[in-house]
Amino acid sequence: YDGGTLSSGIKIYLNGLRVDDADSESNPGLFVAVENLTAPVYIGRYDTKYANGQIDDVRIYTTARTAAQVKDFYEQTRWRYGV
Repeated sequence: YDGGTLSSGIKIYLNGLRVDDADSESNPGLFVAVENLTAPVYIGRYDTKYANGQIDDVRIYTTARTAAQVKDFYEQTRWRYGV
């Protein structure tokens, strides 16, 4: 997250691959802009809408990770979940 209010400021990865910002247009609810920087952050929920699935290994860093770093971490840990 880059601290802004645009959904493009949040980098989302699914199974080690970055989800394109444009996917938020074709798949609304994938992620949304951060409009209130003092409100709680909910992972897997927006308003009254809830994710239908499982979320694992949510990580928040103080510095941006490269796509290669995210992919490497995924490859090292995916065996835990049979992926």
